[in-house]
Amino acid sequence: MTIGVAPTFDLAGIELAWHGVMTALGIATGYALAWSLAPRFRVSRAVLDPLVIVLAVSGIIGARLWYLAENDPANLLTPWAGGREGFSFWGAVILGAPVAAVYLRRRGGPVHTQLDLVAIGFLGGMAVGRVADLLNGEHYGPPTDLPWGVAYTNPAAHVPEVGVSYQSGALYEILAATGLLAIALVLAPRVSTPGRLFWLLLTGYALSRFLIFFVIRDADVVALGLRQAQWTSLAVLCVAGVGLTRSIRRPHSPGGSATAAGT
Repeated sequence: MTIGVAPTFDLAGIELAWHGVMTALGIATGYALAWSLAPRFRVSRAVLDPLVIVLAVSGIIGARLWYLAENDPANLLTPWAGGREGFSFWGAVILGAPVAAVYLRRRGGPVHTQLDLVAIGFLGGMAVGRVADLLNGEHYGPPTDLPWGVAYTNPAAHVPEVGVSYQSGALYEILAATGLLAIALVLAPRVSTPGRLFWLLLTGYALSRFLIFFVIRDADVVALGLRQAQWTSLAVLCVAGVGLTRSIRRPHSPGGSATAAGT
């Protein structure tokens, strides 16, 4: 695969970045997916319009704050003062998920079932949003002769050398999100307890990121041969493990995801 686009492009005199474009398309994709599945989960579509705004805002803020916590903690109190570049994806999950849970609880309704639906929408959005990283050459791995290696010809690409094929962590993340989404759609009618699907998907996504970052080379190793995203993935896995255990112990609800998705 060869990619020759620059990280930014001009449209009608306006400079746009692939990150912004694909983030917007990812949010739209996640919303559309959740909207289409809402009746099967017996979730009111009316909750999705404000929820997507809550998730987008909290996700952007969380991603920025987590990036600063990892790389520039002195600017945490003024997160936008030094520019708007630099986001760490795990921050979007770490802040966005609890904010969504609190928001849904305040609105009422089946919170755990709604979070199951959010998780499915998230995976669809992530599969689209990560395309920007692939186009930009971010999260590149080692040079490779594998048939799915990616070479870049634009000098602005974020790879060490143009014309060389690299393994792409971004491509692997797209495939992981797409695979987990397919698994989620198969499991949804079979998962009997609301909330369990959310924890299963969070576990799967954290595990996939932990493994993929063994390939990625544009992030520094911080301790014990692991990169920061891997340490965060391990922490998320611990939290997801607790949540999954509690969901297994929770009695089956007749209004759960399995019943809803099967209608």
